[in-house]
Amino acid sequence: MFNFLNIIFHLYRSGYLNKLMLLVLLATCCLMIAGCSNDVITPKDESEISTHEKINRVNKAWYKHI
Repeated sequence: MFNFLNIIFHLYRSGYLNKLMLLVLLATCCLMIAGCSNDVITPKDESEISTHEKINRVNKAWYKHI
């Protein structure tokens, strides 16, 4: 364990640890943008509800102008 910490501190002092962390962060962001994560959001089928809400909004706007 102590040897591992010495390696980490040596990498931190030399600047390689910062570059490695930046590389990991950049790779993570690229994978998230590309959609390679396991957190896939399933689309909801709310077409009827959204259409109904749009009709109600149009009706309210129409009555305000009368």
